[in-house]
Amino acid sequence: MNNSISDLYDKYTNDIYNMTQDTLEISKKIVELENLLLPTLTKEQKELLKKINTYKNDKTDILTKNTFTFTYSLATNLIVESIRNSKELPNKNNLHIT
Repeated sequence: MNNSISDLYDKYTNDIYNMTQDTLEISKKIVELENLLLPTLTKEQKELLKKINTYKNDKTDILTKNTFTFTYSLATNLIVESIRNSKELPNKNNLHIT
């Protein structure tokens, strides 16, 4: 099951990471700040920053995939529970009011 959820995640990655106006604005701010910071750094500092950003991106990708997997499983469990509960309720067509 977990593998099929991962496949769904991979299939919809572009939709998950779709740039909204909010994320676009934040990205612009990041680029502006990086453009201010990078000229002040040494070559070694730039390499460290690059590694830090790579690890942060990797971490975000893992967290996003884990979140997708968890919420997909949670939603599926809620649907199953809802179906079970609806089967336990009396069918309103079979109710006899006396």
